[in-house]
Amino acid sequence: MHNMEVKVESRVGKMPVNTEALYRLFSDFRNMTQFIPKDKLRNFQATEDTCSFEADMVGLVGLKIVERKPNSLVKIISSEISKYSFTFWVQLKEVATMDTRIKLTLAFESNPFMAAMFKGQVEKALNSMIDRIEQQNFSYN
Repeated sequence: MHNMEVKVESRVGKMPVNTEALYRLFSDFRNMTQFIPKDKLRNFQATEDTCSFEADMVGLVGLKIVERKPNSLVKIISSEISKYSFTFWVQLKEVATMDTRIKLTLAFESNPFMAAMFKGQVEKALNSMIDRIEQQNFSYN
């Protein structure tokens, strides 16, 4: 069975903040600690461009930011310490002043059987992240 690329997208979230504030948040891993579910991830360590943590069922995960498009995109890939290879995008779109849309996308290689099994779980996790982001009180100047 051949592997195929699987792309899973979150629902589109809506934030009452300017796009620049969200971009600053997501373009620096050190800002992510507030979104880390402490019950699921351990040993979170971050620099501006990289982070690592341990997660149940997947072990050690390393991430690195490989592309930044100011106020619209942050592209993240798994680093060599990760057991699984994937790409993660945070997309931002300002539709009006203090009205930003956000979408998360995860792409990974998988055989069709495993892809069918995991796709729903990944989508649920991405939507859960959007829920947490929408519940944040942003106090950026």
